[in-house]
Amino acid sequence: MSSRLKSKTMRALPWSFVESLINGIVGLAQTFVLTWFLSPDQMGRAAIALAIVGTVEIIATLGMGEAVIAASSSHTRITDTAFTGTMAATAVAMVLCWLIAGPVASLYGEPEVAGLLTLAILTLPFNNFVAVPTALFTRKMRAAVVTLRITMGRVMTLVAMAILAYFGYGAWAIVGGTVIGSAITAAVLLPAIARMPRLRFNLAEFKSLLVFGGALSFERLLWGAMTRLFWLIIGYLHGPAILGFFQFAQRLVDETANLIQTFSIRFGLSFFAGMKRAGRDPTEAFLKASRIIGVVAAPVFTGIAIVMPDAIGSIFAERWEPAVIVSQIVALGWIFAFPRVLVGPLLRAQGHVGAIVFYAMLASATTLIAGGLTGGYGLVVIGLAWIARHVVGVAWSLHAIKRYIGIDGRRQMSLYWRSLLATGLMAAIVIWVASLVPEWSHASRFALEVVVGAVSYAVLVLLIDRPSVALLRNVARGIRG
Repeated sequence: MSSRLKSKTMRALPWSFVESLINGIVGLAQTFVLTWFLSPDQMGRAAIALAIVGTVEIIATLGMGEAVIAASSSHTRITDTAFTGTMAATAVAMVLCWLIAGPVASLYGEPEVAGLLTLAILTLPFNNFVAVPTALFTRKMRAAVVTLRITMGRVMTLVAMAILAYFGYGAWAIVGGTVIGSAITAAVLLPAIARMPRLRFNLAEFKSLLVFGGALSFERLLWGAMTRLFWLIIGYLHGPAILGFFQFAQRLVDETANLIQTFSIRFGLSFFAGMKRAGRDPTEAFLKASRIIGVVAAPVFTGIAIVMPDAIGSIFAERWEPAVIVSQIVALGWIFAFPRVLVGPLLRAQGHVGAIVFYAMLASATTLIAGGLTGGYGLVVIGLAWIARHVVGVAWSLHAIKRYIGIDGRRQMSLYWRSLLATGLMAAIVIWVASLVPEWSHASRFALEVVVGAVSYAVLVLLIDRPSVALLRNVARGIRG
């Protein structure tokens, strides 16, 4: 790794951690606020509207942001073309969403969805207006600029949602808060942009960007559409209330996931693309980063699955109790997903976009077919359908990294067995200790489980996984300089 790239990465790490921490806290706070003031069916109706607009937004971005990050040059001719193409597609997307608002509401038998969808359209211009400038900040690993301003937008989203929910706006609180947050994020990013992209279009550059960005856009469409279409399928088959339970469970776990994965998603492509431009071998960097992610993610999500009954029992209203089992299933699914979180950025940087698109197609098809088969079944089956993609994901990632990067499956799996063993022993200890105090309140038992889990895993990982401990110490020394 070049000293310049290493320096950029080390400077970005603390900011990424801060952003992950704040975003995770804000996301969980949003979940708390919404579940205190909203009912499951209100959350479900808002999810339908935001799912449709979010899917259309992925198409409208055309993958231009990722294409700008990975491009060999950041010349203004390229960034202006990306900006112009994105804004033109955004205008078309807004008209499309407005036209389908009524038919979608009729399909679900929920008249309120039409108005919610119309309001949600306003997120499109706010988000996409700063998409290319944000990509430039990410390309340069200017983490402080991105972190401070995006975090401010998320905090204001929380404040807006809380105020609207408190005054009884129901589903409108979620959609309205999202629109307000998008507007504020765009407003605070604008002053930091040294040169705002202009409406200038170069067909040759657009075609070049579209070759890379189009494939990434299709991949993002598959992933984004998979999530949102799954919501729409569950809402159609089971109604807004069941969709609300599922969304609540998903929010609880996925916001925790954001505490860990923000750096890899935002800076992974920039980092590996930088290594490729410098002619560096990414193998060791990939293996070390994957090991660190695994040693952190496994205990976190196993712990979430264990403490979830007491967490929901002590914090949320009884009406959300049916979501416990879904939260546990989703958390366990992340244990399989997180060791693979850097596979996508690495393969993108190496130019193997087709392989990633194939996996996205396979995973999306698996998930949506599984979701379509949940009719007549309960939340357990819905949760299992949601994590079905992880089954094919493990096999695909092992194969792809061996084929394209040259790291065999045994070497990949050797990174994780120690942390998984420590995690399994931690889980057994926590479950045993909790079983000794069945008469305790949910809140007391929840606190006990968290403390016992944290202490036992720290001791176990020191005893069992010393290579990971040494690696974490090296990273800490690098951050301190």
